[in-house]
Amino acid sequence: MTAFLSIIKLTCRSAIRSNVFRTLLFLLILSVLLIPNTIKGDGTAMGFIQLILEYSLGFVAIILSISAAWCACSEIASDVETGQLHLIAVKPVSRVVILLGKCCGVLFIHGILLLISAVVVYFFVLFQFNKQEFPADEKQRVENEVLCGRRLYKPRRPDMDKLAEAELKRRMERASESERAQIAAKINGEQRREVFDGIKKEISGKLGEVAPREAIFWEYDAIPDALNTPFYLRYKVFPSDSSSLNENTTHGSWVLRLMIPKKQIQPGSNEKLTDQDYTEQMYPLQPEELITASNNEFGIQETVARQNGAPLEVLKNMPANVLEELTRPLVHNGTLKIGYYNFDRTNKTMKFQEADGPYLLVRETGFLNNYLRGLVVIFLGITAIALVASALAAVFTLPTAIFMTVSYGSLCICSTYLLKTFRDYTSKELSFFENLAQWMSHGVTYLLIPFQDFFLTSHLATGQLIEFGTIGSLILQNLILRGFPLFLLGTYLYWRKELALAMKR
Repeated sequence: MTAFLSIIKLTCRSAIRSNVFRTLLFLLILSVLLIPNTIKGDGTAMGFIQLILEYSLGFVAIILSISAAWCACSEIASDVETGQLHLIAVKPVSRVVILLGKCCGVLFIHGILLLISAVVVYFFVLFQFNKQEFPADEKQRVENEVLCGRRLYKPRRPDMDKLAEAELKRRMERASESERAQIAAKINGEQRREVFDGIKKEISGKLGEVAPREAIFWEYDAIPDALNTPFYLRYKVFPSDSSSLNENTTHGSWVLRLMIPKKQIQPGSNEKLTDQDYTEQMYPLQPEELITASNNEFGIQETVARQNGAPLEVLKNMPANVLEELTRPLVHNGTLKIGYYNFDRTNKTMKFQEADGPYLLVRETGFLNNYLRGLVVIFLGITAIALVASALAAVFTLPTAIFMTVSYGSLCICSTYLLKTFRDYTSKELSFFENLAQWMSHGVTYLLIPFQDFFLTSHLATGQLIEFGTIGSLILQNLILRGFPLFLLGTYLYWRKELALAMKR
């Protein structure tokens, strides 16, 4: 243990002496101190705080990731090339302990830097939020939508197998006798799975579409019983006939399902209402102009209260009893139902992509709790980068290890971007090379660690809760199943490396 701690201490000292590390440390200080003071945002409290959070923490995460990769590569690979490892290897210290000590030393010094930077950013955000003279309603909105942790609920996904069966049944009814025979031969033979997969793909592409003057509905399950919590809806809508990213406008109206009890229960009574004791009503919100291809969000209870003529004082700081009264009809047996009417003035069919919601956001915790979770995830990302860099530096020379670490990360980022592009903006049949690129991207993301998944600064900037399930999934799938096997392989090769040959080269 003494040798292990000594190696960690020596690694930290050696990293501080590195000119590259000092340069990155200088950039880190600039990003923490200058970025929050130079960003002005869009003039609103929301835009100002969101930009400070996303850009400051984003630059901190990027700089520390680059620094961790460099330190891991230089501390491990350069020891072999310069012969310093010979001085340690002749002592009763295992090479495995040496490699672990150096990797832990890199993580220790970068964990300290992350903690210091995060504390400065946190208090600076609160300082600027209280110092800036923003209107009271804007500050209240920031507290409700950014400086908090809101759990994200996805709409219930329909049973694709049942939909495919129903669609196949409709096609059989409309088909001629010869076409029915052909379809029956396919579904009763080896092509059954291929037929159903094709039908499911067609249905999936049309699930979020809503034609002009028609409506689409979503249901959300497992909504919390606490009725004095604000609900928010986040969505992004696209014209279905275009994959353009350019923002435009459309016209539509959201509609809420209200469950109204037919009778009132007397206080102190043990009687409970059943589903038959409720009447379902649809409550449409006022039609409005919406921006397409852009993230939009609104408070559900706040919008209902404003539509019912609530005074401004109530909207700014809604009392718990008013919030509970507005929420009770919305949630029934833990389920909330909401819909959208398409009133587009050019009669376009609109589309809600599955990757963009609409999502229901419900406040669950405060900002500090969510902020600490974000820091844990960022540190896990730095750990993943250090594991990969250490494994590569244990086998290759310093320039090769740095090149391969950069290539590793770039390959993951490009593959993830390609998959997102295919999923969101490709509605036609893919060519052979596009299919090949898609399958290769799937293979890369399956085998390698997607580093960008660890940097969830956008969650903090939008008040989205970083759930413990997400953190556990990142640890299991990326660190344990992908990172540690590579690190163990690098450790084994480092242990078996012939130092004399390395020195000779």
